[in-house]
Amino acid sequence: GNWWLALDGTWIGYYKAALYSGDLATGNSAIVLSAGGEILANDHTPSTPMGSGAFAATGYRNAAFQANHFYRDASLAAHAVTRLSTYSINRPGCYTLALAGMSGPAKPGVSAIGLAPEMRSGGFYFGGPGCAQ
Repeated sequence: GNWWLALDGTWIGYYKAALYSGDLATGNSAIVLSAGGEILANDHTPSTPMGSGAFAATGYRNAAFQANHFYRDASLAAHAVTRLSTYSINRPGCYTLALAGMSGPAKPGVSAIGLAPEMRSGGFYFGGPGCAQ
């Protein structure tokens, strides 16, 4: 029931099962997790950069990225996430997404890119310079 956290293949801690209720606490339900970045400026000021401020297609050592996502099935076997079923790029002139070793629906602001050295099973780059309002 605990949610374990690993960094670069090393287990670094966990979130206690007691923190969760419902589907997140059962460990045997189909669960959707969200990963990525979000920038929000509700006061109509210019939005800030995401990550380094570089667009996703600039890739390794330029744009922010997340890698090696996986899930465990009921028998605890690990499976790499190779397809994203949904994502949202609301302002592709401000922020973009680049899929590395993964697939997903074609949308404006989304491209394909090569893997970073740390990406064993794929991942995605994200970011951008933001926008003036």
